[in-house]
Amino acid sequence: MNEELLDRLAGSACPFCEGPVAAGEYKGTRAAVCGRCGTPTARLF
Repeated sequence: MNEELLDRLAGSACPFCEGPVAAGEYKGTRAAVCGRCGTPTARLF
C-alpha cells in the first residue's frame, strides 16, 4: 500500500516549485522527491 502511494505521486508536479516528482530515497527512507528542489512530497518510515 505504501509503495503504491509513491507510485501515484511519481510524475506529479511538486507543490513547492512545480518540478517533477519521482519515487526515490530521502535521508535513507523511501520517498517521493522533487527532481528540481529535492523536497520530499511523501516519505515512508
